[in-house]
Amino acid sequence: MKGQSLDIVNSLIELGLSEREAKVYRVLLGIEEITAAAIPKFTDVPRTKVYEVLTSLQKKGFCREN
Repeated sequence: MKGQSLDIVNSLIELGLSEREAKVYRVLLGIEEITAAAIPKFTDVPRTKVYEVLTSLQKKGFCREN
């Protein structure tokens, strides 16, 4: 992960997101639309956990499903 991306992830963690939530949300910030299956290509979050993380982010109001 590059320096600026790591800074963003650390800031999101400080705001109360888990590490996985922060990594997935960082990807969502940089891409207008993406499938859940594509997110692991940009993070080290396993595909099986991405759906769980996205559900959590939706509940917190950070993203929505189209």
